[in-house]
Amino acid sequence: MFVVGKSGIVNMPSKSQHNGWNMKQVSGYDENEHYWVDLDLPSGTIWADENFGADQSEWLDTEDGKYLLGNQCMWGSVDYTSWSHSTSDIGGTSNDIVTKAWGKKWRIPSKKDFDELKNKDNIKTIISYENYYNNSYCKVKGVGVVGKNDEVLFFLDSYEQDNYTYHCKGYWTSTPFSSTEAYYFYSFAWDLGYNGTKSSTLCIKPVMK
Repeated sequence: MFVVGKSGIVNMPSKSQHNGWNMKQVSGYDENEHYWVDLDLPSGTIWADENFGADQSEWLDTEDGKYLLGNQCMWGSVDYTSWSHSTSDIGGTSNDIVTKAWGKKWRIPSKKDFDELKNKDNIKTIISYENYYNNSYCKVKGVGVVGKNDEVLFFLDSYEQDNYTYHCKGYWTSTPFSSTEAYYFYSFAWDLGYNGTKSSTLCIKPVMK
């Protein structure tokens, strides 16, 4: 889990820091070590702390931003080659790559899930961050959602490494707009797009229902 310290540096606690809690656990990891964070949202939806395909252990070992960005997928593709023409929500279906890879309790978030995050009545605030790692070897930028319980969920926008900037072009929802387009979330502008071409490759931030 990302935690913003007083220094402004984003740190990741070890798994041992999640052990031994007697009160409601608001962050942790499942049996397959997928990290999650509970923002105490009205729906009870729990969000993955990492992007689909990201690997926080590799990030800690290498500080290479690609392990924070994760896999970028076409909409409704479970094999990274063919996208779905479905006009129905694909969350939790055979077209949901998250459900296929992580198990039935995980899915691609719907437009409704992102709408809940965007509703200021449901959260405490929105923050932005820009941090440097490994003597400026890797620069990471993104946006964080602070829940009313002070837990933080981060959306990576970009990372700069070896004098090249890698962008997260957006985050898919599971909700189609048409047979060729789907809703997506652009965290840099903190807004939902309405015409994401399904053949585009975007990031995914899973949710647990």
